[in-house]
Amino acid sequence: MCICINCMYVNSCLTYQKIMKQHSFQRTKPEIKFNPSQPIISVNIYYTNESMEVDWDIIECLSFLDSPGRWIES
Repeated sequence: MCICINCMYVNSCLTYQKIMKQHSFQRTKPEIKFNPSQPIISVNIYYTNESMEVDWDIIECLSFLDSPGRWIES
């Protein structure tokens, strides 16, 4: 699971916006203003009977500041 949903910068983070783009989710009002320090992205590949799925998550970031539920404010 992506740690970004509980980060103070979730609504303005460049890396989080890129991860959301990988999930085919676009914000209606991008507020990209923040470039985080050393995010670590985990990419998991799942195979099903007919396809391959890729899951992208940020699992560590030096800029992370705990702010539970911050993503709801978007």
